[in-house]
Amino acid sequence: MDELLMIPGPTMISERVREALRTQMKPHRTEEFGRFLYELREDLKRVFQTENDLYVLSGSSTLGMDAAISSWIRPGDKVIVPVYGKFSARFRQIVKTYGGEVIDISLPWGEVPVLRQIESVYTDDVRAVVIVQNETSTGVRLDLSRIGDFLSGRDTLLIVDAVSSMGGDDIPTDRWGIDICVAGSQKAFACPPGLAMVSVSDKAWGVIDESGPRSYYADLRRYRSSDKKSSGQTPFTQSESLLFALRASVDEILEEGIENRFKRHAEMASYARTRAKEMGLKLFPALEETCSNTLTSMRIPRPLQATQIQRWMRENDRIVVATGHDEYKDKMIRVAHMGICSMDDLAQTMDSLERALGCIGGQQG
Repeated sequence: MDELLMIPGPTMISERVREALRTQMKPHRTEEFGRFLYELREDLKRVFQTENDLYVLSGSSTLGMDAAISSWIRPGDKVIVPVYGKFSARFRQIVKTYGGEVIDISLPWGEVPVLRQIESVYTDDVRAVVIVQNETSTGVRLDLSRIGDFLSGRDTLLIVDAVSSMGGDDIPTDRWGIDICVAGSQKAFACPPGLAMVSVSDKAWGVIDESGPRSYYADLRRYRSSDKKSSGQTPFTQSESLLFALRASVDEILEEGIENRFKRHAEMASYARTRAKEMGLKLFPALEETCSNTLTSMRIPRPLQATQIQRWMRENDRIVVATGHDEYKDKMIRVAHMGICSMDDLAQTMDSLERALGCIGGQQG
Protein backbone atom coordinates (compact mmCIF):
# COMPACT_ATOMS: atom_id res chain seq x y z
CA MET A 1 0.00 0.00 0.00
CA ASP A 2 1.34 3.41 -0.99
CA GLU A 3 2.05 6.07 1.59
CA LEU A 4 -0.42 8.94 1.81
CA LEU A 5 1.59 11.85 0.46
CA MET A 6 0.46 15.11 2.08
CA ILE A 7 3.46 17.27 1.23
CA PRO A 8 3.47 20.36 -1.02
CA GLY A 9 5.01 18.59 -3.97
CA PRO A 10 5.37 16.16 -5.42
CA THR A 11 1.76 15.28 -4.74
CA MET A 12 -0.13 12.05 -5.32
CA ILE A 13 -1.14 11.19 -8.87
CA SER A 14 -4.26 9.39 -10.05
CA GLU A 15 -4.44 6.02 -11.77
CA ARG A 16 -5.40 7.86 -14.94
CA VAL A 17 -2.21 9.93 -14.80
CA ARG A 18 -0.16 6.80 -14.03
CA GLU A 19 -1.64 5.08 -17.05
CA ALA A 20 -0.84 8.09 -19.24
CA LEU A 21 2.81 7.77 -18.22
CA ARG A 22 2.83 4.32 -19.88
CA THR A 23 2.02 5.79 -23.31
CA GLN A 24 4.51 4.79 -26.01
CA MET A 25 6.79 7.54 -27.35
CA LYS A 26 5.68 9.39 -30.48
CA PRO A 27 7.57 11.34 -33.17
CA HIS A 28 7.45 14.88 -31.81
CA ARG A 29 8.14 16.86 -35.01
CA THR A 30 4.83 16.04 -36.65
CA GLU A 31 1.61 17.93 -37.22
CA GLU A 32 -0.16 15.42 -34.99
CA PHE A 33 2.13 16.06 -32.03
CA GLY A 34 2.04 19.80 -32.64
CA ARG A 35 -1.76 19.65 -32.52
CA PHE A 36 -1.57 17.67 -29.28
CA LEU A 37 0.63 20.36 -27.69
CA TYR A 38 -1.51 23.19 -29.04
CA GLU A 39 -4.70 21.70 -27.60
CA LEU A 40 -2.99 21.04 -24.26
CA ARG A 41 -1.85 24.65 -24.06
CA GLU A 42 -5.30 25.94 -24.96
CA ASP A 43 -6.83 23.91 -22.13
CA LEU A 44 -4.13 25.08 -19.74
CA LYS A 45 -5.19 28.64 -20.55
CA ARG A 46 -8.59 27.78 -19.12
CA VAL A 47 -6.97 26.82 -15.83
CA PHE A 48 -4.79 29.94 -15.88
CA GLN A 49 -7.86 32.00 -16.82
CA THR A 50 -5.91 33.76 -19.55
CA GLU A 51 -5.97 34.62 -23.23
CA ASN A 52 -2.22 35.23 -23.16
CA ASP A 53 0.37 33.02 -24.84
CA LEU A 54 1.26 29.98 -22.76
CA TYR A 55 4.16 27.56 -23.07
CA VAL A 56 5.17 24.32 -21.38
CA LEU A 57 8.87 23.98 -20.59
CA SER A 58 10.60 20.69 -19.81
CA GLY A 59 12.19 21.37 -16.45
CA SER A 60 11.27 22.06 -12.85
CA SER A 61 9.23 25.03 -11.72
CA THR A 62 12.47 26.88 -11.04
CA LEU A 63 13.16 26.78 -14.78
CA GLY A 64 9.87 28.62 -15.25
CA MET A 65 10.94 31.21 -12.66
CA ASP A 66 14.29 31.54 -14.42
CA ALA A 67 12.62 32.03 -17.82
CA ALA A 68 10.27 34.61 -16.31
CA ILE A 69 13.30 36.74 -15.40
CA SER A 70 16.11 35.90 -17.83
CA SER A 71 13.95 36.46 -20.93
CA TRP A 72 13.83 40.23 -20.40
CA ILE A 73 16.14 41.45 -17.64
CA ARG A 74 19.18 43.64 -18.30
CA PRO A 75 21.99 44.39 -15.83
CA GLY A 76 20.96 47.25 -13.59
CA ASP A 77 17.21 46.87 -14.15
CA LYS A 78 15.27 47.81 -11.03
CA VAL A 79 13.01 45.03 -9.76
CA ILE A 80 10.82 45.08 -6.66
CA VAL A 81 10.90 41.69 -4.93
CA PRO A 82 8.96 41.26 -1.68
CA VAL A 83 10.59 38.47 0.33
CA TYR A 84 8.52 36.65 2.94
CA GLY A 85 9.63 33.03 2.68
CA LYS A 86 11.91 30.50 1.00
CA PHE A 87 10.59 30.79 -2.53
CA SER A 88 10.24 34.56 -2.68
CA ALA A 89 13.90 34.61 -1.58
CA ARG A 90 14.66 32.31 -4.53
CA PHE A 91 13.00 34.75 -6.92
CA ARG A 92 15.18 37.53 -5.47
CA GLN A 93 18.29 35.41 -6.04
CA ILE A 94 17.34 34.75 -9.66
CA VAL A 95 16.98 38.49 -10.27
CA LYS A 96 20.37 39.12 -8.68
CA THR A 97 21.98 36.31 -10.68
CA TYR A 98 21.05 38.08 -13.92
CA GLY A 99 22.33 41.45 -12.71
CA GLY A 100 19.06 43.05 -11.68
CA GLU A 101 19.01 45.73 -9.00
CA VAL A 102 16.70 44.34 -6.33
CA ILE A 103 14.49 46.75 -4.43
CA ASP A 104 13.93 44.61 -1.39
CA ILE A 105 10.81 44.48 0.74
CA SER A 106 11.72 42.07 3.54
CA LEU A 107 8.94 40.79 5.76
CA PRO A 108 8.84 38.30 8.65
CA TRP A 109 7.85 34.80 7.56
CA GLY A 110 4.11 34.42 7.95
CA GLU A 111 3.27 37.93 6.77
CA VAL A 112 2.34 39.01 3.24
CA PRO A 113 3.22 42.15 1.28
CA VAL A 114 0.54 44.75 0.74
CA LEU A 115 0.13 47.43 -1.90
CA ARG A 116 1.26 50.35 0.26
CA GLN A 117 4.64 48.69 0.79
CA ILE A 118 5.13 48.40 -2.96
CA GLU A 119 3.90 51.95 -3.51
CA SER A 120 6.41 53.24 -0.94
CA VAL A 121 9.41 52.03 -2.98
CA TYR A 122 7.96 52.28 -6.48
CA THR A 123 9.42 54.60 -9.10
CA ASP A 124 8.58 54.85 -12.79
CA ASP A 125 11.87 53.19 -13.79
CA VAL A 126 11.02 49.94 -11.98
CA ARG A 127 10.91 47.27 -14.67
CA ALA A 128 9.01 44.61 -12.76
CA VAL A 129 7.34 43.61 -9.53
CA VAL A 130 8.18 39.95 -8.90
CA ILE A 131 6.02 38.18 -6.35
CA VAL A 132 5.07 34.73 -5.05
CA GLN A 133 1.30 34.32 -4.90
CA ASN A 134 1.31 31.24 -2.65
CA GLU A 135 4.40 31.01 -0.43
CA THR A 136 4.73 27.29 0.23
CA SER A 137 7.31 27.69 2.98
CA THR A 138 4.92 29.63 5.22
CA GLY A 139 1.42 28.75 3.99
CA VAL A 140 0.31 32.23 2.95
CA ARG A 141 -1.49 33.37 -0.18
CA LEU A 142 -2.01 36.78 -1.79
CA ASP A 143 -4.93 38.41 -3.54
CA LEU A 144 -3.05 40.31 -6.23
CA SER A 145 -5.97 42.34 -7.53
CA ARG A 146 -4.91 45.66 -5.94
CA ILE A 147 -1.28 45.28 -6.98
CA GLY A 148 -2.41 44.41 -10.51
CA ASP A 149 -4.69 47.47 -10.61
CA PHE A 150 -1.82 49.69 -9.44
CA LEU A 151 0.47 48.46 -12.23
CA SER A 152 -2.25 48.58 -14.89
CA GLY A 153 -1.42 51.28 -17.43
CA ARG A 154 2.20 51.43 -16.26
CA ASP A 155 5.19 49.99 -18.08
CA THR A 156 6.17 47.85 -15.09
CA LEU A 157 5.57 44.10 -15.41
CA LEU A 158 3.80 41.97 -12.79
CA ILE A 159 5.57 38.60 -12.63
CA VAL A 160 4.03 35.92 -10.44
CA ASP A 161 5.03 32.53 -9.06
CA ALA A 162 1.77 30.56 -8.79
CA VAL A 163 3.60 27.24 -8.67
CA SER A 164 1.87 25.83 -5.60
CA SER A 165 -1.58 27.31 -6.21
CA MET A 166 -2.39 27.16 -9.92
CA GLY A 167 -4.83 24.33 -10.54
CA GLY A 168 -6.08 24.39 -6.96
CA ASP A 169 -6.86 28.02 -6.20
CA ASP A 170 -8.53 30.82 -8.12
CA ILE A 171 -5.74 32.65 -9.99
CA PRO A 172 -7.42 34.96 -12.54
CA THR A 173 -4.29 35.75 -14.53
CA ASP A 174 -5.82 38.28 -16.91
CA ARG A 175 -8.13 39.96 -14.38
CA TRP A 176 -5.23 40.46 -11.98
CA GLY A 177 -3.08 41.83 -14.80
CA ILE A 178 -0.35 39.21 -14.42
CA ASP A 179 2.15 39.63 -17.26
CA ILE A 180 4.20 36.48 -16.69
CA CYS A 181 2.70 33.69 -14.59
CA VAL A 182 4.59 30.52 -13.65
CA ALA A 183 3.10 27.19 -12.57
CA GLY A 184 4.49 23.70 -11.99
CA SER A 185 3.23 20.21 -12.77
CA GLN A 186 3.98 18.55 -9.43
CA LYS A 187 1.67 20.39 -7.05
CA ALA A 188 -2.03 21.20 -7.54
CA PHE A 189 -1.94 19.77 -11.07
CA ALA A 190 -1.23 16.35 -9.48
CA CYS A 191 1.28 15.40 -12.13
CA PRO A 192 4.89 14.21 -11.76
CA PRO A 193 7.62 16.84 -11.39
CA GLY A 194 9.42 18.09 -14.46
CA LEU A 195 7.21 20.57 -16.33
CA ALA A 196 6.88 24.32 -15.92
CA MET A 197 4.06 26.33 -17.46
CA VAL A 198 4.53 30.01 -18.28
CA SER A 199 1.98 32.50 -19.60
CA VAL A 200 3.15 35.71 -21.26
CA SER A 201 1.09 38.86 -21.90
CA ASP A 202 1.43 41.22 -24.88
CA LYS A 203 2.83 43.81 -22.48
CA ALA A 204 5.51 41.33 -21.38
CA TRP A 205 6.39 40.52 -24.99
CA GLY A 206 7.00 44.22 -25.59
CA VAL A 207 9.55 44.27 -22.79
CA ILE A 208 11.08 40.93 -23.78
CA ASP A 209 11.51 42.01 -27.41
CA GLU A 210 13.44 45.13 -26.49
CA SER A 211 15.90 43.15 -24.36
CA GLY A 212 18.65 40.77 -25.40
CA PRO A 213 18.49 37.11 -24.34
CA ARG A 214 20.35 36.19 -21.14
CA SER A 215 19.70 32.45 -21.40
CA TYR A 216 19.62 29.94 -24.25
CA TYR A 217 17.32 27.21 -22.98
CA ALA A 218 15.03 29.50 -20.97
CA ASP A 219 14.58 32.18 -23.63
CA LEU A 220 10.82 32.51 -24.10
CA ARG A 221 11.33 34.04 -27.56
CA ARG A 222 12.49 30.65 -28.80
CA TYR A 223 9.18 29.08 -27.75
CA ARG A 224 7.17 31.78 -29.51
CA SER A 225 9.30 31.46 -32.65
CA SER A 226 8.95 27.66 -32.83
CA ASP A 227 5.21 27.90 -32.31
CA LYS A 228 4.87 30.44 -35.12
CA LYS A 229 6.88 28.29 -37.54
CA SER A 230 4.80 25.21 -36.80
CA SER A 231 1.75 25.41 -34.53
CA GLY A 232 2.30 23.77 -31.16
CA GLN A 233 5.96 23.01 -31.71
CA THR A 234 8.74 23.79 -29.25
CA PRO A 235 12.41 24.72 -29.76
CA PHE A 236 13.71 21.71 -27.85
CA THR A 237 12.72 18.08 -27.36
CA GLN A 238 9.99 17.85 -24.75
CA SER A 239 9.50 15.29 -21.98
CA GLU A 240 6.81 13.34 -23.80
CA SER A 241 5.79 11.07 -20.92
CA LEU A 242 5.25 14.06 -18.66
CA LEU A 243 3.21 15.81 -21.33
CA PHE A 244 0.95 12.77 -21.65
CA ALA A 245 0.56 12.78 -17.87
CA LEU A 246 -0.20 16.50 -17.84
CA ARG A 247 -2.83 15.98 -20.54
CA ALA A 248 -4.56 13.43 -18.30
CA SER A 249 -4.28 15.73 -15.29
CA VAL A 250 -5.78 18.70 -17.13
CA ASP A 251 -8.61 16.49 -18.38
CA GLU A 252 -9.39 15.56 -14.77
CA ILE A 253 -9.39 19.24 -13.74
CA LEU A 254 -11.75 20.23 -16.52
CA GLU A 255 -14.06 17.27 -15.89
CA GLU A 256 -14.27 18.16 -12.20
CA GLY A 257 -15.00 21.74 -13.20
CA ILE A 258 -12.61 24.57 -12.43
CA GLU A 259 -14.94 26.30 -9.99
CA ASN A 260 -15.70 23.01 -8.25
CA ARG A 261 -11.99 22.33 -7.91
CA PHE A 262 -11.38 25.74 -6.34
CA LYS A 263 -14.27 25.16 -3.95
CA ARG A 264 -12.97 21.73 -2.94
CA HIS A 265 -9.54 23.13 -2.14
CA ALA A 266 -11.01 26.02 -0.14
CA GLU A 267 -13.18 23.62 1.87
CA MET A 268 -10.21 21.38 2.66
CA ALA A 269 -8.18 24.40 3.76
CA SER A 270 -10.96 25.54 6.07
CA TYR A 271 -11.25 22.05 7.56
CA ALA A 272 -7.49 21.81 8.16
CA ARG A 273 -7.42 25.17 9.93
CA THR A 274 -10.39 24.23 12.11
CA ARG A 275 -8.82 20.91 13.12
CA ALA A 276 -5.49 22.57 13.86
CA LYS A 277 -7.11 25.11 16.19
CA GLU A 278 -9.10 22.36 17.90
CA MET A 279 -5.78 20.67 18.68
CA GLY A 280 -4.51 23.88 20.23
CA LEU A 281 -2.08 24.59 17.40
CA LYS A 282 -1.47 28.11 16.13
CA LEU A 283 -1.56 28.73 12.41
CA PHE A 284 1.76 30.01 11.10
CA PRO A 285 0.39 32.85 8.92
CA ALA A 286 -0.01 36.10 10.82
CA LEU A 287 -3.62 36.51 9.62
CA GLU A 288 -6.03 33.67 8.91
CA GLU A 289 -7.46 35.47 5.89
CA THR A 290 -4.04 35.13 4.22
CA CYS A 291 -3.85 31.35 4.75
CA SER A 292 -3.21 29.25 1.66
CA ASN A 293 -5.96 27.14 0.10
CA THR A 294 -3.50 24.42 -0.95
CA LEU A 295 -1.58 23.81 2.27
CA THR A 296 -1.86 24.58 5.96
CA SER A 297 1.15 25.45 8.10
CA MET A 298 0.99 25.09 11.88
CA ARG A 299 3.36 26.10 14.66
CA ILE A 300 4.58 23.23 16.83
CA PRO A 301 4.78 24.18 20.51
CA ARG A 302 7.95 23.57 22.46
CA PRO A 303 9.41 21.22 23.56
CA LEU A 304 7.90 19.18 20.71
CA GLN A 305 9.86 18.96 17.47
CA ALA A 306 8.26 18.89 14.04
CA THR A 307 10.69 16.24 12.80
CA GLN A 308 9.58 13.92 15.64
CA ILE A 309 5.95 14.37 14.65
CA GLN A 310 6.73 13.87 10.97
CA ARG A 311 8.61 10.63 11.76
CA TRP A 312 5.83 9.31 14.03
CA MET A 313 3.15 9.89 11.40
CA ARG A 314 5.15 8.15 8.70
CA GLU A 315 6.21 5.19 10.81
CA ASN A 316 2.85 4.61 12.47
CA ASP A 317 0.27 5.69 9.88
CA ARG A 318 2.23 5.81 6.59
CA ILE A 319 1.28 9.45 6.17
CA VAL A 320 3.94 11.90 4.98
CA VAL A 321 3.75 15.58 5.94
CA ALA A 322 6.34 18.34 5.65
CA THR A 323 8.23 20.22 8.31
CA GLY A 324 9.35 23.83 7.99
CA HIS A 325 12.29 25.32 6.13
CA ASP A 326 15.50 26.72 7.55
CA GLU A 327 15.10 28.03 11.12
CA TYR A 328 11.51 26.72 11.20
CA LYS A 329 12.42 23.12 10.38
CA ASP A 330 11.49 21.85 13.86
CA LYS A 331 8.93 24.55 14.61
CA MET A 332 6.37 23.98 11.85
CA ILE A 333 4.30 21.20 10.32
CA ARG A 334 2.94 21.78 6.82
CA VAL A 335 0.05 19.69 5.54
CA ALA A 336 -0.67 19.96 1.82
CA HIS A 337 -4.21 19.44 0.56
CA MET A 338 -3.93 19.93 -3.17
CA GLY A 339 -4.41 18.09 -6.41
CA ILE A 340 -6.34 14.82 -6.05
CA CYS A 341 -6.28 14.96 -2.23
CA SER A 342 -9.73 14.22 -0.81
CA MET A 343 -11.41 15.35 2.37
CA ASP A 344 -11.06 11.78 3.64
CA ASP A 345 -7.30 11.90 3.00
CA LEU A 346 -7.10 15.15 4.92
CA ALA A 347 -9.22 13.84 7.81
CA GLN A 348 -6.92 10.82 8.13
CA THR A 349 -3.92 13.13 8.16
CA MET A 350 -5.29 15.46 10.82
CA ASP A 351 -6.32 12.44 12.94
CA SER A 352 -2.77 11.11 12.66
CA LEU A 353 -1.33 14.49 13.59
CA GLU A 354 -3.54 14.61 16.67
CA ARG A 355 -2.39 11.13 17.70
CA ALA A 356 1.24 12.06 17.14
CA LEU A 357 0.92 15.17 19.28
CA GLY A 358 -0.71 13.16 22.06
CA CYS A 359 1.77 10.30 21.93
CA ILE A 360 4.96 12.38 21.73
CA GLY A 361 3.65 15.00 24.13
CA GLY A 362 2.72 12.28 26.61
CA GLN A 363 6.17 10.73 26.40
CA GLN A 364 7.84 14.09 27.01
CA GLY A 365 5.37 15.09 29.76
